[in-house]
Amino acid sequence: MPYVVLTVLLLRGVTLPGAIDGIKAYLSVDFLRLCDAKGGMYVFTLLDHFAAGTSILFGVLIEAIGIAWFYGEKDELK
Repeated sequence: MPYVVLTVLLLRGVTLPGAIDGIKAYLSVDFLRLCDAKGGMYVFTLLDHFAAGTSILFGVLIEAIGIAWFYGEKDELK
């Protein structure tokens, strides 16, 4: 059932106006600009464009570290 809902939402999102432009912008990251002197600003621009995804990944990373730490301590106590 979740796959059906996700498929319906994907199809709905792709058919919205401007969706193709957003997909093209998401897939066209210029990694060579990171070698420039102002490459750091480009990284911040990327983080600004992908702020939601970046924050979700950061949250998942922190949560995974916390869970690994918690279960690692339980194993040491045995």
